[in-house]
Order: sequence, then C-alpha cells, then structure tokens
Amino acid sequence: MKNAEKRLLWFGLMAFAGTILFSFVPTRFHLFNYHFREVDFISDIKTGKPGQGNLPPLVKGPDAVPVDISKPDFVTYKDIINYQHASNQPVEKFIKALRDLKLKKRTAVRIAYLGDSFIEGDLITMDLRQMLQTQFGGSGVGFVPITSITAGFRQTIIHSFTPNWDDYSFHSSGDRSKVFISGHNYSSPGNATVSYKAVKQPQLDHFDKVYAIYKSSTGTNISINSQQVYLPPSPVVAKKLVATHVQSLSASVGGGDDTYYGFSFEPDTGIIVDNFSFRGISGIEYKQLDAAFLSQINAAHPYDLIIFQYGPNLLYKPTAENFDYYLKPMTGAINLFKTAFPQSDILMVSTGDKAFRYDGAYKTAKGVLPLLNTQQQIAASTGVNFWNLYLNMGGENSMIGWVEGEQKLANKDYTHVNRLGGKKIAELLYNTLLHAYQKNK
Repeated sequence: MKNAEKRLLWFGLMAFAGTILFSFVPTRFHLFNYHFREVDFISDIKTGKPGQGNLPPLVKGPDAVPVDISKPDFVTYKDIINYQHASNQPVEKFIKALRDLKLKKRTAVRIAYLGDSFIEGDLITMDLRQMLQTQFGGSGVGFVPITSITAGFRQTIIHSFTPNWDDYSFHSSGDRSKVFISGHNYSSPGNATVSYKAVKQPQLDHFDKVYAIYKSSTGTNISINSQQVYLPPSPVVAKKLVATHVQSLSASVGGGDDTYYGFSFEPDTGIIVDNFSFRGISGIEYKQLDAAFLSQINAAHPYDLIIFQYGPNLLYKPTAENFDYYLKPMTGAINLFKTAFPQSDILMVSTGDKAFRYDGAYKTAKGVLPLLNTQQQIAASTGVNFWNLYLNMGGENSMIGWVEGEQKLANKDYTHVNRLGGKKIAELLYNTLLHAYQKNK
C-alpha cells in the first residue's frame, strides 16, 4: 500500500474514533463569545438517551416494571397495547361487548371516560360518542351531573340549575370515600331545580329514556316535568327510570338527606358514553373512593370500558420531570376500579403533548416523556390497556403545530385542545377501536 493511501486510511480511522469518542463526552461549552451546542453523532444507536421516539429506561427503582418484550414498543406503537393478555388483543372485553351488541345478544354498551379539563364540556367524548353511535346504534348524551361549571359552553345538551344545590366533591374537606365517579354528590336544602333540554343535533334531539341516579334512606318524591315521581328507598346507589321519549326534563326536589348524583340520558339500544370531567385533578383522587361503594355503582350503572386520561395537571411547571410520586397512588386507583368493575376493560390514555417556552421558543415540556414513561409503567403493572396519545398527536413539538398550524386544533396555552382538536383525538381513538373490532370480527 502506498504511503499516501496508508495516511488516508489512518486519517479515516482516527476521524471515526474521534466521532465515537465525541459522542460520549460532554460537548456543551463556549469559546470566547461563541457557544457550542451538545452534539451526538450516534444518538440513534445509543440506548437510554431521552429524545423523540426513545424514552429513558423503564426500570427506575424498586417499584418499576421491566419492559415486556412480548408486547409492542409503546414508544413507537400507535395502536392500543393490552398488558393483560399475552395475545395483545386490545380491549378484548369491550370488543366482545360490541360484537354481542351487533348480534343483538345485548341491548347496550356503556363507556365511562374519566379526565380533567382536557375533556370538559364534552370535548373528545361528544365526537367519540357520535361516531360510535353512528356505527353501532344509539342516541343520547349519557350521564350529566346536577350542576356543572361547563354547562354554559357544552354543546351536546342544554343544562341549567338553581344555585341552591349543595355540592360535595373531590375538593371538599372530610370523608370523600363515597363521592360518585363524577367527583360530585349533591343534596338540596329545599326547592332546588335542575333542567335539561335536547339540542338540535343528530342522536341528541330527544331523550329516549331518562334515569335518576341517587341514594335515599327512606325514599322520596321528586317533581319531573311537574309530575310527582317516587324514588324508592335505597341505602346504596340506585337508578330509577323517570321519563321516556321527551325533549326536555325539569326536576325539582325538596330538602332532606337524600343524595343525588345526576341523570342519565340513554337510548333504548346502542352505545352510551358518559363524560366524567373534573377540572384540576390528576386521577389519583379516585384512590380514596370506597371499594364497596364503587361496586354499588357497578351494580346499578355498569360499564364495558373505562377510560382514564390525565396529564396536564401533572405537567404544571416547565421543570417538572420526576413523577415517581404519581406511580403508587395512580396504580392504586386503577386496581380499585379493576376490582369494582371486573367485567370492564380499562384503557389508560397517556398524556398528550404539552409545550412550555424554553430559551424564547415553545418546545415540548421536559416532563412529557418521563410522564409518558410513568403512565406506561402503571398500565403494565396493573395489566390494563394503554394508548399513546402523545405519539398519535405527532410526538415531539406536535402541540406547537396544533396551536400555530394553519388549522387551529389547540388553544394558546399550549395545553388544551379546542373543539376541532377534540374531534381529531376522538377520530384517532375511534379508528383505533374500530380497527381492533374489525381485526377480531
């Protein structure tokens, strides 16, 4: 080999070795007034380096859950992962319920969608409900509480109430173990009224059946559209049909120690989707509920699919990156629901993207990927279903595009989606559920 060729070969080998070495040493430094950014030429083949599509290792401490290599990689997999069954058939019980509904082996399939302000005003659930009802039948808006801070802008029902209802909620002091899954219990000091009216939209322009959900130790009479209706005594959660085939409903109650949870507007047959939004919570609030009380709810008002979607209130500051404190209580909440609703599939929807301003520009919050990691560990350790909303939104910095893109899908807080964004997420989830249904038809 000629000397020139040898020198060229040695130069190439040294350059390659230098590149490898450069990728493993800190390179963020400055010289005079010029600042050099950190460079990693082999980040795609190194493991354990945070970044888009590559999360930190899952095993972090004594309570961490090892990666299940028999399951799809949750970082890159857009469909639902079932951590309960080896077959990875997503939401298996729910799919069977849909199949039985189509075969007329059952009359209804019910979904509970639990979340924070991300879904308030029936966002996401309004479109998911409409698409599922179009495909599988049904009408009605499902469960609606007695009062609501979002009643003024909810588009799927016209809801009004007098201000004299007493609301005991997750935010109240004292024993909250028997708060309904909406996060609220209501009572009346006397002459309290709530009214609901159907809206002029397909599947929402009438009420097939209206049920009162309540608890009463002695039984009570309430006024429904100016007619007296008797609610029988029930020391546990009860559900009573109070009206059929109406376009509006007005309920008035007197005083007493009776507890009211809300009304459910249901079809004769088909899909029911209940929106349980509660502003400002992270989901761990459900851990404090009494297991026997949850079982009573299941007996009166059972579900085939329960969805948990939380995240924004955990990402409350730009520097939040450690969510170990969330792991144990949220695991407890999921396990509580698994015990109380044994016939239900549970689906954990991960955090979506969220952005903060760093160094003068909006970027994905530093805590999004660690939180996504923690939520996946919860799903894996409890053996429930998991869906990566962050990935389905577009991954890193996708919220910026949702806020600033030509089509505005999110608000300028870089946290909450708007009406169009809610519809987009509903479409993504609906298509995922329908794919699972068709795949196993």
